[in-house]
Amino acid sequence: MTHKIPTYLIHGSLGSGKTTFIKGMLKTDDFKNSVVIENEFANINIDEASLKDTCDIDIYGIAGGCICCSSGRELFDAFDKIAKLENVKSLIIETTGVASSVKLIQQFMLNSEFDDNFYLSRNILVIDSLENSIDYLKKNKKLDIELADIVILSKIDLVDAQVVRKMKKFIISINSKVEINPQKIAERDESKSSDKLLKHLAELTKILNEDHTKNIDYIVVNPNKNIEIASINLFIKQIYDKKINLKRVKGTFETKNKLNYEIQATPKKINYVKLKAKPEKDYLVFIGEKLDKNVFNDFIKKYE
Repeated sequence: MTHKIPTYLIHGSLGSGKTTFIKGMLKTDDFKNSVVIENEFANINIDEASLKDTCDIDIYGIAGGCICCSSGRELFDAFDKIAKLENVKSLIIETTGVASSVKLIQQFMLNSEFDDNFYLSRNILVIDSLENSIDYLKKNKKLDIELADIVILSKIDLVDAQVVRKMKKFIISINSKVEINPQKIAERDESKSSDKLLKHLAELTKILNEDHTKNIDYIVVNPNKNIEIASINLFIKQIYDKKINLKRVKGTFETKNKLNYEIQATPKKINYVKLKAKPEKDYLVFIGEKLDKNVFNDFIKKYE
């Protein structure tokens, strides 16, 4: 191999719009001949299927945990396979919404398999302007914001302009590279994230010792073919009424009229997209804290 492949790390909270952002990247000439590594916390990779439905690219799916803390070799096996491909212009890595970007960058810094064939070109943090408050960002994302090469504000069309201005001002106070246009990211120089991270060794040590997934759970159910959008909407509303800490819903389902849909939902927004092709199998994935499987199984039985 004569050159290293520029790598774009895309991360952000559950439902922040990472996959939608990547779809936008892949539509541009700058990201033709790209390869995607798609990481899913649940053991079913819904976002991999979503990308395949809209983009004709090579996708390497890694499901069932965070690539930042996995004890397996799935991530580095993917690096090895991608490095052997011809004419790869760039690599895009989408982490699960519960992943630690700090842990992942640390892996890149220490692993020769990555360093021999790739380099981190852009560390891109996607912030959900609808779901995330400034208080949440201060508590949970301050280091991520500082380390990022670019911060993308998503869902600004769903938020009051004044809220967007305040959030952008807060981000700029930490990192001047805040962007609303997702297309302005195709630079090929090297990321500054590693250098920034070395200035935060105390925080890095704390993060490396934390189990950031200990309170996160997921449930996968197989929806009945008679299920309808109205039924799913009602169920999600009932879940929130029960005070269950549901953070994310994603999946595909077929209606009794043989229409196939993808659902992407967060606490404040539910979105449905009609699929071009029928998935091999339908799943609904629910991600949250201390989820009760009986609640979700009862929902499916109700529509059998």
